Amino acid sequence: MKNKILFLTLAFGLALSANIYSAEAFLNWANTKNKAEQAKEDQEARLQKIKEDIEGKKEERLEKMEERICSRISGILSRVEKRIANREGKLETWRTNNLNNLENRHDKRDSKLAERYAKRNKARKAYYEKLEAKAESDEQKEAVENFQKAVEVAVVERRKIIDEAVQTFRQEVKEVISDRKFSIDKLVSELKDAEKAVAGKAKSNCEEGSDPREIMESFKEDLKVAREEFKNDREEIKKVGETVRKLAEIKNQTVKKAIEDFKNAIEKAREELNKEVI
Repeated sequence: MKNKILFLTLAFGLALSANIYSAEAFLNWANTKNKAEQAKEDQEARLQKIKEDIEGKKEERLEKMEERICSRISGILSRVEKRIANREGKLETWRTNNLNNLENRHDKRDSKLAERYAKRNKARKAYYEKLEAKAESDEQKEAVENFQKAVEVAVVERRKIIDEAVQTFRQEVKEVISDRKFSIDKLVSELKDAEKAVAGKAKSNCEEGSDPREIMESFKEDLKVAREEFKNDREEIKKVGETVRKLAEIKNQTVKKAIEDFKNAIEKAREELNKEVI
């Protein structure tokens, strides 16, 4: 009996110890699990924070990039407008100088022509006086007078035709220059408007928060297209030099014919004169 009680006591103790050990093991497992879950949650929180920091920095970089790009666009446009203004100023100076040079050449030509006319008038008068001195009879005197009239008519006609040809040429050249100036100015104005439209589009895209790199690429491409259109349109405008050469050819042909007609008239008048005065 005594041994039986001892055995039961020992068995009960062992069972109690096993239960206590199991409980402690469960608690340890539960604590370990909680710690692992907490560590996982902490790690996820850290990763989320890192991700948010990265996204925040990325957005900050994009905002700064956008500010830089939008600022660059304004700067580029400002430089473009300045270049256009400088080009317009140089173009206007070049035009003014060319027109002044053209007027100066015209004035010099007119001055030389007036001097030549005066010398020829004096030479013809001296020639008429020699002819009059040779004329003895009334028929000879009349022949000299008719010759003089014929020559003066031919001189007036020749000068009239040449002067009109020269004035027409000058006027047409001025019109060609004026037309080309108008066309070029129109193209320059259109280019300026196109560049302003490109800049306005870029600024709107900046305000809307579009991708800065796409904004800059689109801005550069649009500017390139506008400039190429300007260049192509400018090349289609007829050059002044070619047109002026054609006008000069027409003028020269008119002058040449006037001189030939004058020579023929003088030759005919001289033949009539020679019949009476030798």
